[in-house]
Amino acid sequence: MVFVDEAQNTPNTFSVRDVLDCLHRDTQGIPLITAFFGLSDTESMLVKRGLSRPARRRVFSLEMLSEDDAKCAIQSVFDVYGFNGSGHEDWIDALAGLSQNWPQHISSVSFAAGQVIRDHGGKLNRGLLSKVLHLGQEMKEEYYASRLRTCTQDLSVYKRIAIALNEQTDGTLSRSKLRRLTAPLLQNSTTFDDFLSNALHVGILEEKPKVPQYFRIPIPSFGDYLRALLDD
Repeated sequence: MVFVDEAQNTPNTFSVRDVLDCLHRDTQGIPLITAFFGLSDTESMLVKRGLSRPARRRVFSLEMLSEDDAKCAIQSVFDVYGFNGSGHEDWIDALAGLSQNWPQHISSVSFAAGQVIRDHGGKLNRGLLSKVLHLGQEMKEEYYASRLRTCTQDLSVYKRIAIALNEQTDGTLSRSKLRRLTAPLLQNSTTFDDFLSNALHVGILEEKPKVPQYFRIPIPSFGDYLRALLDD
């Protein structure tokens, strides 16, 4: 098994295309399976690099976890580090709520909890929970800010999209509606296709699974963050 993380950043070079072609077509009798992990544009990036026609039912979009699974994941962190004390279930509930059951945020809030608990002797108490939630919220916003720093357009473009998505019953916009919405806002040198490719690549938008050409913001609280951005 070969695992490739951040696969959406796979370079488009001859050497990479040769390796992918080898993994895809001719492993010379080696029972080898390659697994690629990345953002929502990973499949299209791999297609452009020659890895076309993935096996049926072998492309999966990671959705939010269930509430029970999110709590279980956070609980497992507490178990590994031996964190215990008063109000244990309240901690798990509050951290899962802050994470919105999103894997990246589950990691962030668990890290925040570990840091605060470690700095206070390794024990839980109700007085520390507010500190953990504050740090967890900061880490969520740092993640969003890091995503936005790699965007090609003014932040007002993404705020406008987040507002428009929030007005839709199903929280999605078609490609044609996105084009009409962003046309007056894009910088002169940027085509809509380039804009959309970047928005997918950095994780602000994703194509809705099983509904081609419809797009949404994958993390609900990311939409909240974008809508709260200050106007220019």
